[in-house]
Amino acid sequence: MRVTIIGAGNVGTQLAVHYASRGATVKIYSSKPQLFKKELQIIDNAGTILAKGSPQLVTDSLVAAVSGSELILITVPAFLMAKLAKELIPHLKAGMKVGLIPGSGGGELAFKEALAQGVVIFGLQRVPSVARLKEYGHIVVASGYRPSLHLAALPQQASVDCCRLISWGLGMPCYPLASYLNLTLTPSNPILHTSRLYRLFKDYRPGKVYKHLPLFYEDWDDETTRLLFKCDAEVQALCQHLSEFDLSGIRSRNTMVK
Repeated sequence: MRVTIIGAGNVGTQLAVHYASRGATVKIYSSKPQLFKKELQIIDNAGTILAKGSPQLVTDSLVAAVSGSELILITVPAFLMAKLAKELIPHLKAGMKVGLIPGSGGGELAFKEALAQGVVIFGLQRVPSVARLKEYGHIVVASGYRPSLHLAALPQQASVDCCRLISWGLGMPCYPLASYLNLTLTPSNPILHTSRLYRLFKDYRPGKVYKHLPLFYEDWDDETTRLLFKCDAEVQALCQHLSEFDLSGIRSRNTMVK
């Protein structure tokens, strides 16, 4: 399998290692290719190597990165998706599969033109695990791998085949969702990140100095959880009004913690 990873950060590096370790031909698109080591590693919190692999190419040329690839996995932030899509679409060919990881954030809208050209667009509902770079271009620390993943594709009938590619590369089950709205409205990063950042910085004023650098998860508190659950309730209320769609893949965060 020929795979391109666009975005060489936490999740992108993790994906590259997994697919390379499975024997895929992996190319990575990075703005800093000169910083990459020949072999990349995934380790756990104790430093044990979980997987390792070597990409065939790391490049800052988008054309070189995607040429000949069957599967393109994109891990850039949502706010960059429209710009990336504009640059990428001219180089996509019918039959290519482009995965957005994670798939929330409306990224599929940026690839509307590619869909019309016969390109398959899909997204993962969530990332495979927590991933944090220890050394850019070399080592990523991964923890809390999910037991399974879920995705949705456009067109919908391509979902099963996309699940097969993800399951093969990551070595975990992947199941199709009923519709792409199950990604768009999933109560994960879009409300989790905003809830946490609001809690951290809601009292900020120019000149305010913090006693320490606030940690995103390690300093998580009850107030953040209450705000997150309120946002989740709004999402669930919206879903109840979209009764014509199968939104069974959108689970309340309250349900997840019970």
